[in-house]
Amino acid sequence: MDKSEIIIDIIKEDMRFYQFITGLSKMGIEIYSFDLDLMSIVAKLMNIKDEDMTDAWMELYVTELSKCENVSVEPLGKNLIPLAEECYHKLLNFLGS
Repeated sequence: MDKSEIIIDIIKEDMRFYQFITGLSKMGIEIYSFDLDLMSIVAKLMNIKDEDMTDAWMELYVTELSKCENVSVEPLGKNLIPLAEECYHKLLNFLGS
C-alpha cells in the first residue's frame, strides 16, 4: 500500500465517521466536541505543515467530506472509496494551483 492509498483510506474512514455523527444528529444526539482530527493527519501525510493549512484547503476537505451524506451507510464503507479518491485528487490539485 503506497502513501496515496493510505491517505485515501483515512479520508474514507473520516467519511464513515462523518456519516455516524450526522446520523446521530438526525436522531437528536449532538456530539460537537468529539473530533478525530483526521484532516490534520491527511495534511501531514500530504506534507502540509500545520501553519500552511489554509482555510481554503480545510474548507475544500470539509466540503468533499460532506458529500458522503448522500451515500448509503454500508459495512466497511467500500462504497465511499470513489468519493475519498475524488477528495484526495481535489486536495492534490488545490496544492498544485
